[in-house]
Amino acid sequence: MELQTKEKEGFRTIKQFEVDRTNFSVQVGFEPYSPVAVSFPEIEAKEYRVVFHNQLKEDLQIKQIRLSGIPIIERYAEKTLAKVSQGTLPEWNHYLWDVQPELKNFTVATPQQIRDISEYMLPDGTLAWDVPEGKWIIMRTGMALTGVQNGPASPEGTGLEVDKMNKEHIAAHFDGFLGEIIKRIPAEDRRSW
Repeated sequence: MELQTKEKEGFRTIKQFEVDRTNFSVQVGFEPYSPVAVSFPEIEAKEYRVVFHNQLKEDLQIKQIRLSGIPIIERYAEKTLAKVSQGTLPEWNHYLWDVQPELKNFTVATPQQIRDISEYMLPDGTLAWDVPEGKWIIMRTGMALTGVQNGPASPEGTGLEVDKMNKEHIAAHFDGFLGEIIKRIPAEDRRSW
């Protein structure tokens, strides 16, 4: 795809990028229809054009195209593994991304400006907080299961994926699988551990 702007001489390409949303199985990302987020340099124009190069010769189905002046993390769906390689194995460069353009006229919150106001949240989800003067963005975040089953796996090992960022959960997972194998190997024969 290409994002172009109209100028006196005609349209000029601002950015070329690839969109691959051909596999909608949750095995290749827990958000099958995740958005494609692309960042481009600061530019002002009255007319924009998006050019599609459909190499698959299949019907394209575009739900929405939105241009915004608000910065967004490019390819955030891929970077959070909400959408991963569309094939069985990724190409060597699938998880390498270009440096995102920095915007000069946009400020972001510094870590010192961020406040955890969880203590003010009531059981019903409402907030009881005496808000200080100023402009605030309140964001509630959390974690949830993706519902994706692991595989291939033995029947005993089939189930939801383990939270690999949780030390206790990954230790239990390791002990339950590789730990059982290690226990069966005589100590003198354990050369890899």
